[in-house]
Amino acid sequence: MPDPLRTRWPHILIALILLIILSPTPTPKPLMDAIEGATMSLQSHDIPAALSYLGTIAEFEPALVNSYNFAVELAEGDRNYDWLRENLPRAEELTGAPSISSCTRWLLEFQTEPKKIALDYLTGSELNCPILLEEIEAYLVDQFDHADPEDVYPLIEMLIQIDENPELELRYALALAATEPELALPWIEKVDVPGNPQSHLLDSLVVIITSPETDSSIKSAQIGRKFAESNYWELARISFAKALDIEPEYTEARAYYGLSLDMSGKDGGKELERAIETAPESAMAHAFMGIHLKNNGELEEARETFESAIELEPDNAGTIAELASIYERLGEIESAKSAYVLAAEIGDNNPVFWALLVDFSLTHELEVDTLGIPAARNAVVLGGGSPDDLAALGYAHLLDDDFVLAERILRYAIVKDPSLAAAYYYLGLLKNLQGDTQGSILSLKQAALLDPGGPYEDLANRTLEKLTP
Repeated sequence: MPDPLRTRWPHILIALILLIILSPTPTPKPLMDAIEGATMSLQSHDIPAALSYLGTIAEFEPALVNSYNFAVELAEGDRNYDWLRENLPRAEELTGAPSISSCTRWLLEFQTEPKKIALDYLTGSELNCPILLEEIEAYLVDQFDHADPEDVYPLIEMLIQIDENPELELRYALALAATEPELALPWIEKVDVPGNPQSHLLDSLVVIITSPETDSSIKSAQIGRKFAESNYWELARISFAKALDIEPEYTEARAYYGLSLDMSGKDGGKELERAIETAPESAMAHAFMGIHLKNNGELEEARETFESAIELEPDNAGTIAELASIYERLGEIESAKSAYVLAAEIGDNNPVFWALLVDFSLTHELEVDTLGIPAARNAVVLGGGSPDDLAALGYAHLLDDDFVLAERILRYAIVKDPSLAAAYYYLGLLKNLQGDTQGSILSLKQAALLDPGGPYEDLANRTLEKLTP
């Protein structure tokens, strides 16, 4: 809300109260209650409540309808478009025409017809409305995440010409790679600048798009896999759908399409069933179906499906690790341990599988000295000493009662990543075990602060409740 409104509201209410005091008729209690409620709401900056009270005041007595003008101005400053849309017609009826800016009127229309208003604003309007531009940018980003990006391509190109937006340009380049790969190349070149965290993905896309491969379905599937590897599941879904449009019997693309549907919040079960029916020998199709079943809570069915996938491809560490997670959730701890160990051993020195084994050992406090600590060391070495792996190693030594080494490693993890909530949480536990209550409280509070709404905030707060009376 603009600062001038915060200084003006007391004078508005004083004027209202004076009107009531000077009125020859007694002031009804409901009206006084509404004025008191408006005062308290404005003092606490509870704008929705203040708007409700001001509307009540305006409706109560014809002489007080000007409170609607202030309510309209207040709602406009607070960008409360829902209130304006609902109450502006009544306010205009009672007071003539409350003045709201042209920008706000455009914003109100944008809430109900975003695509039309965006197009009108970007193509012909001389209105200077930075807030509307922000709303259009947010709308287009949302279209990338939850709809078909092709539907808003023209709007994106127009917006980028008006207002450079590196995030939107990157999303546009990636979306074009999924839908029109050849058209994506100049946009990828524009956004693939030094320091771009997606440079590896962008470089991989260029290699695929410019490759001599002539089968468009294979190219689209390769692009889809790159998106899947980078967790761009909606774009992966679009790429695999494009591959299947070209070649409907492309089993690998259909399996990936089913997985990408699942991972983008849809249901890929039917596509995965079709992939298995078409190619029952496909370990990938069975593995992706296992993930689908696991995510749906069908653990026994997931176990059987993963076991079938492993029979078809015994050395796939990823599938073995998925089966291990099913054993763990079913309470079959020994089977889970054997599977996690096997996945780590055959996982081509991938630190992810060692990290999974570490997490399993530490979660169950199982063989920490002989299983958890060696696995954590492997994860640190193979992962280049990532802060997450260091924090896990520090926690492993804490559980093994080696407090000195545990603290040294945890502090090193914090130096490498000062925002790592897990390291602060483990350090808080360590300080408590060492009898340093104040140090424990400080570390636990920092862990909670760094992970709002996350598991470490919850764990830290529960521990703090025990430490602080």
